[in-house]
Amino acid sequence: MFLFALSALCVAVPMFAVNAAVQSPLIRAESDCAEGMVPLNVSVTNWDLSGLDAVPPRPLVRNVSIFGEFSIQVRFCEPTVHVPSHADTLLVVVHGGTYNTLYWDFAYEPETYSFRRFAGAEGFATFNVAMLGRGESEHPDPTILQIPLQAALMAELVTQARRGALPGLSRRGFRKIVGISHSLSSRVLNEVLVSFPKAVDAAILTGYAHVWSAPLAPFPGFLPARIVVPERFGNLPDKYYTSNNISIRASLYGPPNTYDPAVLQFDEANKDVVSVAEFATVGVASGKALEFRGDVFAVNGSLDGIFCTPPECGNLHDEHQFYPSAQSFESSVIRNAGHDLTLHLNAQMFFETMTKWLGRRGY
Repeated sequence: MFLFALSALCVAVPMFAVNAAVQSPLIRAESDCAEGMVPLNVSVTNWDLSGLDAVPPRPLVRNVSIFGEFSIQVRFCEPTVHVPSHADTLLVVVHGGTYNTLYWDFAYEPETYSFRRFAGAEGFATFNVAMLGRGESEHPDPTILQIPLQAALMAELVTQARRGALPGLSRRGFRKIVGISHSLSSRVLNEVLVSFPKAVDAAILTGYAHVWSAPLAPFPGFLPARIVVPERFGNLPDKYYTSNNISIRASLYGPPNTYDPAVLQFDEANKDVVSVAEFATVGVASGKALEFRGDVFAVNGSLDGIFCTPPECGNLHDEHQFYPSAQSFESSVIRNAGHDLTLHLNAQMFFETMTKWLGRRGY
């Protein structure tokens, strides 16, 4: 159960759950992985989005208090190769909008497209998270699925992971935690660096920049998920959206010669949802992460039509100004890759770029 309060008004919000909102028994998915549901208690201030429906629209005001317990799907995997220098590092990987845990652990030809497997072979433990409203995580009223709430949940999850208090960790704590994000979750991770600067030791933000070249809200080609895929999302409210068809999905890739059509087909068949409230708040200026003192790595595809501005993703060159206290800032452009970096033919190059950076920075 969760509550939200606008000013002094406190109202119980009905939940549109597609699965139980209580902690499930631990599921052993593989010999080196464990999966389960984690209850997280958070309190945060969201945006009042009612002004968007006004004529003319009113500016957004951040004054909606959200507090309560939310159930999040997680999957922890031990490394398949022991590398002493990485033994104390945990990679917390989070997907983008209309994705779930499959994004970083792709089930189609995983030897090529699963970062989780690649990282495990390099000696890294991973913690794969389905954001609230995705996968098996709880599906609350979509109007509360905003960047501030998602950031508070990510920060709390990292805090518990550091203590070893999450499924599969067996009370094992990690000295170094790196957040790895994509697209929407990179906006969320950026908010973590701003509002919870001590949560992670380093951040790899992929498919994201503070300056972008395409509008995010309203995003063309997205419709209520219950209409697009009624057999999977028919019980969700209208403000849960997904991509309308495979052509919209393909726009997140590079040209046809940069990806396997079978990957796109699998992606389309397993797509997830995004909330209108996330679209509405992803573009709200987040300010600078003035107190974050860890390492930051920004990675985009050279063919990303949203977050790569010409020439050569030049917007990444200015990203360092948003992390003025960071120990280090680096950026990289993956050639011949679009927005969904993990799903291109050169996915292994992308994976290697990240793990080499981790090694250079001592993680």
